[in-house]
Amino acid sequence: MSFSIGIDVGVSKISGARVNIDTGRIVDRRVMDTRPSRGADVLLGDVVGLSRGLGADAMGIGIALPESIGADNAIESAEFWDWREADMETAFEEIKPAWRFVTDAHAGGVGEAKLGAGRDRDAFLYVHAGQNVSAVLMQRTRPAENSATVTQALNAAELEATASGIAIARAAGTVTAAHAISDPSKAAIISAAATALAGAIAATNTSVVIMGGVVGLNDAFRALVAAELGAGHEVVPAELGADATLIGAALSAF
Repeated sequence: MSFSIGIDVGVSKISGARVNIDTGRIVDRRVMDTRPSRGADVLLGDVVGLSRGLGADAMGIGIALPESIGADNAIESAEFWDWREADMETAFEEIKPAWRFVTDAHAGGVGEAKLGAGRDRDAFLYVHAGQNVSAVLMQRTRPAENSATVTQALNAAELEATASGIAIARAAGTVTAAHAISDPSKAAIISAAATALAGAIAATNTSVVIMGGVVGLNDAFRALVAAELGAGHEVVPAELGADATLIGAALSAF
């Protein structure tokens, strides 16, 4: 049985687990609070410790982040914490398996392409609508060559300020986006978020959309996005559910 390690470093929590790369079965799941306010170095130490604890005999370690990742495995943005200047080679030097950073959307897209709702699709757009918003255009089991261009609108700061879980909760004055979505008095805010997201999706000219993340997996919100997109678009939830990013990170490790 072959295992890889998936680590999903989210805005609110860090999830790590050993994942069977053939079935997606998760074992030895570990979860901790992210708390970026503690500082980027402390947060990196948590991720390195989690990698060490889970990965001694793994085939690889995939670490999904809500940040932009370059082709050379370099972190290129600092939306939630700043690891751009961190010495990752030194931080991970005692980790035996090979490790790799991927965006949360990239991880979710790979997970759904190989083991989820996209496994029988030639192409689809995976939208991670969680505390942050990001997307990846998938062809079979890999991000498309033009994925960065096609999904640029979905990664725009303007959309992040309208349709992300953080933005929705802030606008609605609620603890979470889920609370806002379930509150009829916040309907105008939720409608605006769904309209913004649907408009960005429509601009990609992609007919099949798989939505993950805590907001994207909300049936009511996803139905609003689908209604805005209208005929010609198929909008479905991530089959791997809340574990799409975690499993996809493990599958993206090598």
